[in-house]
Amino acid sequence: MSTEAQSKLLVSLSIVQVVLATSILFLPVMYLMYPEQESLLLGSLIIFGALNMLAGLSNRIKGENRSGLFFSIAGVVILATGASLLLF
Repeated sequence: MSTEAQSKLLVSLSIVQVVLATSILFLPVMYLMYPEQESLLLGSLIIFGALNMLAGLSNRIKGENRSGLFFSIAGVVILATGASLLLF
């Protein structure tokens, strides 16, 4: 992959990460306003897992394989935990 394609991919991943991070901030606040909607809190857990997976992907593109692998594994675990709690 060329450097120009890598930089475009990193910019698009950064935009997605910012959008997900802002939604992580708003979902727990919405949960405090409407406590009967516990799916909001579990949704923020799922989004946090997806954010970690994207951070791991962007770190691996930058060449930081160890931290990228750590973020990817943590993201998968958090995402799976949130999804399983949402199902049950």
